[in-house]
Amino acid sequence: MVHPRKIYSFYWSDSIFEHLARHQIAWWEVEEVFWNQPEWAENDEDEPGDYFMYGKTESGRRLTIVVVNDEIRDLLRVITGWDSDNGERTKYFNE
Repeated sequence: MVHPRKIYSFYWSDSIFEHLARHQIAWWEVEEVFWNQPEWAENDEDEPGDYFMYGKTESGRRLTIVVVNDEIRDLLRVITGWDSDNGERTKYFNE
């Protein structure tokens, strides 16, 4: 499997936009996190998604985004996202 940092495009759809909006996340914030050199962790939980992406937006918001690596189309597909919790902030943002 290709590491998601080597993929440079996202698959976006209305349903993903709507899902992220329920978490108060805009699609462009996800892309900001991606371009701001996030930390990556493989998803070894029994939940959807291949990787967790941990990073900051341009405004400093810390987000955790779950993605699937679509190697056939060479795209990342966002599953969900949230504001990083205290444990994630400690582990990935040294806070």
